Amino acid sequence: MTVPIDSIVILGGPDLPFRTSAGYRFSLQHPAATLIISGTPAETSLMQQLLTRSYGYTREILVDGNSFSTMDNALHTRAVLLQRHSQSLAIVTSSWHMPRTVAIFRWVFSLSDIHLTFIPATVSTPRPRIQILEAFKWIVFWLVQRRHSTKY
Repeated sequence: MTVPIDSIVILGGPDLPFRTSAGYRFSLQHPAATLIISGTPAETSLMQQLLTRSYGYTREILVDGNSFSTMDNALHTRAVLLQRHSQSLAIVTSSWHMPRTVAIFRWVFSLSDIHLTFIPATVSTPRPRIQILEAFKWIVFWLVQRRHSTKY
């Protein structure tokens, strides 16, 4: 059974214009879905400008400007979706960021009935500094997950 998408979250990060564009294009296919942008205050400000000024997006945008990590993105988004009684979520991020995003969102949402769909934004391979940072963040997530054997 296919669950209709009722929420879409675009995650902030280094490839912000690509992620925002992919999220916008996906939202056009799901006009009833609530659009959420999640990231730092600067990232969400830029995403909102891109969506409204560059793409002409006129529907409501829920803004989470207090997420400074992928774990924050997942936790804050889950809180919003539980409050709104959402049943499904599409997560938009860069293709290179997707493996860790899938792991974190599945872990954070594991005790909810919210159906998750992952939408990769195609981008070029990140700079070596970003690749090293991503590897480090995988290690941190692994340690957090091991330490907290119970789920969020």
